[in-house]
Amino acid sequence: MKPDTSVRMSFTLGILADRIKARLEKWEAQEITKRIWSKDFRVWSDSDRPEITDRLGWLDLPETMEQHLSEITRAAEAIRDENIEHIVLLGMGGSSLAPQVFHDVFGKQPGWPDLIVLDTTHPVEIKRVETLLDPERTVFIVASKSGTTQETISLFKYFFHRLAGQTSHPGSHFVA
Repeated sequence: MKPDTSVRMSFTLGILADRIKARLEKWEAQEITKRIWSKDFRVWSDSDRPEITDRLGWLDLPETMEQHLSEITRAAEAIRDENIEHIVLLGMGGSSLAPQVFHDVFGKQPGWPDLIVLDTTHPVEIKRVETLLDPERTVFIVASKSGTTQETISLFKYFFHRLAGQTSHPGSHFVA
């Protein structure tokens, strides 16, 4: 997949420009980028706290996931070959941020299902997404690091109940 180069970002920093420039220069002098890549928890705290060190695995993700690439590819191709039209990621906060960024960068790829990230419990937005979906041609990914995120569990229960009334095997439309 190639990045969607039509997506552009720009910043107008205004009165903050000098402060931001000074902060970036300080980070450069402190070698912040190098320290993050070496998983130096002291970038954030003087003490080694699990809530910091346990969340730096993304730095090794390309290497650690390479051994699973063929399995992931087979799963993606199986979903595509089932003529799935939409993949709806049900998640909140950190569980949905990276998928949303990937969707924003890579966009919809021809011949593949479209990704919809549902990171809300607002009834109007849930209904809007629901109107886009053909239940027989939709897969839901239930994404929660802890597995106990109430908003994500509620979204799962809502869509499972809806599919139970519309498809013969609702469980086959969900991945956790």
